[in-house]
This record gives sequence, structure tokens and C-alpha cells, in this order.
Amino acid sequence: MTKVVFKPTVQHNVIFTFDDKDQEIIDFSFANIPAYEEYESEYIRQIILKVIGEENAKALSKISMAVSCEEKDFFKLPLIKSVFERDGKYYFQPNQRDDIENEIIQGTKIASLTKDF
Repeated sequence: MTKVVFKPTVQHNVIFTFDDKDQEIIDFSFANIPAYEEYESEYIRQIILKVIGEENAKALSKISMAVSCEEKDFFKLPLIKSVFERDGKYYFQPNQRDDIENEIIQGTKIASLTKDF
């Protein structure tokens, strides 16, 4: 499948929760996000790496994310539907992860120091 992107800017409000420090609440915008849910783990991984960095994500335990866009068709994107189906929450404790979280951290140091819930 060819990677199709959604060009309009998407606003993000993300709460990063860690095992070893206070939460960080960060607002940012991305354009050219992938349209299809097959790229969900890649999309979330890139948010983590670009916004807080791999070193800061070693003890990441949870992400809570809200997204918005002025484009009316934004909510129809399969990727965005997948994010909403999870209520924008991604859990990185080893005993709380599902396939998506495991794909997000694969080959990185993300959540490498995170403990079970």
C-alpha cells in the first residue's frame, strides 16, 4: 500500500506520563500525517521521538492525546479513528501494552525502563 498523507495541519495536545518524573503537557502541530491506521504505531513513535526524544522516553508509562483540525474530513481518516477508538491513550507499562504499543517501542529505547503497573 502506498503511504497516503493528510496534508492539513493537525493540532495535538499530549500528556506524557513517566515512571520517574512529573508529567509533561505539550501542545504542537504536525502536517502530513499518515492517513491509514496501518501507520498508527509509526505516527505515535514519531510524536514521541520528535517531541520528547528517545532518552526522555525511557521511563514513559502513558500518553494521553487529543487532536483537532479545521479540515472537516479530518475525523474520517482511518488513523484518527484508531486514535479515537483508544480514547487517545497509549500505555507503555509492560503488563499493559497491546500490539500497537509493542510496535511503537520496537527497536527503540522508548519505555525501556518502565515498570509494570
